[in-house]
Amino acid sequence: MPIRQCIEESILLLTLSPIVESFSILKKRETEGDGFIRAKAVITDGSLLEISMYWQLTEDDLRLLSYRFHWQDETTKLIKRWDNAKHHPEIKTFPFHMHAGEEKEVKESGVMELFDVLRILETGAEKIDVV
Repeated sequence: MPIRQCIEESILLLTLSPIVESFSILKKRETEGDGFIRAKAVITDGSLLEISMYWQLTEDDLRLLSYRFHWQDETTKLIKRWDNAKHHPEIKTFPFHMHAGEEKEVKESGVMELFDVLRILETGAEKIDVV
C-alpha cells in the first residue's frame, strides 16, 4: 500500500466517522519512503482527539512506525492517550501503552491505529476504563 493511500484512508476515516463533528489537518507530508499526518478532530460530545501518525516504507513493507492519539475533554483534561513512544520499558506491552486520565497513569495497551481509536469512541466505551 502506498504512503499516500495510508494518509488518504486516515482522512476518509475521519470524514466518515459519525462521532467526528469536524477535523483539520495540521500537517501532512509524504515522500517516496515515508509519510506523516497530524490532525485535530472535534468529537460530537465536545471532546478533542489529536492524531499523529508516521509511516515508513522499508523493503516493500509499509509500517506505522509511530503514533499518538491524544483524547481530551473540552476543558483540555486528558481522557486517554495511546502511543508507542519508547519511554515506558516497565510496561509489559512496551512500547505500546496508554495514559489514562493523568499523564503519569500508564497502562498496557495493544497496537493502536486510528480505526481502533475511532471505534472505541464510536461505541461509547467508558472514558475511564478504555484499554
